[in-house]
Amino acid sequence: MNNLQKFQQLLKDIFQFDCADLDFGIYRILNYKRKQIEKFIDEDLKTKVESAFAKHKDERLKNIDQKFEEIKEKIAQTLGPDAFTPTGDLKDEFKTTPLGKDFLNIKEQKEEAEKIDEIKNDVFNDLYNFFSRYYEEGDFIPQYRYSIKGHKYAIPYDGEEVKLYWANQDQYYIKTGLLFRDYTFKVEDKKIIFRTVSAKEELGSNKATKQRFFILDDEDPIEEKNNEIIVRFQYRELTEEEIKIYKQTSKIEDEKDEDEEENKNQSKKIKQESINEKIKKQIIDDVKNNTIKLLLQKEYKLSLFVSHYDHKIRKNSYKDAMFVYQLCKQKSIPFFYTASPVPLYAKREKLSLEMAGRELRYRLWYFLAKKYDLQRVALAHHLDDLAEEVFLKIIRGTGKRGLSGIPIKREDLIIRPFLFVSKEEIRRFVEERGLKWVEDPTNNDLRFVRNKVRHLLIPYLEQNFNKNIKQNLKKFILILKVSA
Repeated sequence: MNNLQKFQQLLKDIFQFDCADLDFGIYRILNYKRKQIEKFIDEDLKTKVESAFAKHKDERLKNIDQKFEEIKEKIAQTLGPDAFTPTGDLKDEFKTTPLGKDFLNIKEQKEEAEKIDEIKNDVFNDLYNFFSRYYEEGDFIPQYRYSIKGHKYAIPYDGEEVKLYWANQDQYYIKTGLLFRDYTFKVEDKKIIFRTVSAKEELGSNKATKQRFFILDDEDPIEEKNNEIIVRFQYRELTEEEIKIYKQTSKIEDEKDEDEEENKNQSKKIKQESINEKIKKQIIDDVKNNTIKLLLQKEYKLSLFVSHYDHKIRKNSYKDAMFVYQLCKQKSIPFFYTASPVPLYAKREKLSLEMAGRELRYRLWYFLAKKYDLQRVALAHHLDDLAEEVFLKIIRGTGKRGLSGIPIKREDLIIRPFLFVSKEEIRRFVEERGLKWVEDPTNNDLRFVRNKVRHLLIPYLEQNFNKNIKQNLKKFILILKVSA
């Protein structure tokens, strides 16, 4: 593999082209421009470098290797094979001959061409080294290496008394526009497609001056095709007439102020949820297929969303996100991906990694619940987690409340439906159904106290005292909750 191919492969690794289904975070943007990026890597990159060096080559250097071999063969035929030294150079006594002068001239041109090719090769090598410093096993982060051994790093420094620096200081953020996609779901054997046909959005750094909503398309809102319905939407600001209509739907008190500016402000009081109810009614009224009409009128009370938080504690953590994303895609479940370097936050706030991660996760869940009007956030804590938490509380010191371990719900938002189901029961369930799962290797890292409780303390108690200790803890906690 030459330096060009090595650099091309690095770019493909960075853009994750072997994972074409990635559709979140930066990969969503990259996949949107996938064809252009692939063309640049495979074709344009080499062409651009070649054209940059073309001005350094003239007509004399074209087919120089062929010319060199031809003059060598001509000298061998005319002056004999002994005219060359064992190293391939022309002997001194033949250098003043006409053929000898031609040979030396072509040889000089060949060396010049080779020097240009060598510099070109160095360019691809330098490009490889540069980009490899900003990427390592799935993470985009500058690496200011000045020593290969020991991974020593240096930061840009101009002699200031105090230098403030952070890992991605020389990276910058560009606000991109929204990417609207079709949303398809099935109701029994019927397919429903939501399609955004027109959108007025924020671009660049321009902040929206008015709130925007999803509303039915003015021209062709609903199209029926056999067992398929296409519902077309617009994403835009409301007109004054629409503000009045949806204001009534939202049961907002009408102060009958005809002032135009007041009407603009009233749009801020309208919620998308109230518009959705009106859209739902209009869709059901307009659908002609009675079977689909009845299915749409049926109440479906459970809608799932999945949130994945990438703590950026270990390398290749994005692969876990990819696994969850693929699973959600198969099940047509909306997927929210969030990534943040928890170690940096923990260091800044002087928290443990566990506490920092917990704080950021809960902050995210409350944000998503508020933004998308989610009624519950279901966490996957199980009986083993509950047992670990109780032992941790005892080790650190606790009262009666702490002995209850993890609450089954919190503030009517956080729920834990698996809290009294053991890890073994969950594993048996997924194995019987042939389901796949991913395990976090940091859960085996004995540097963390929780992992010591999980892998050392509890197994020791089960082996030497009571194998049903987790079930007994469950009974004890239920008694505490009843008596509380």
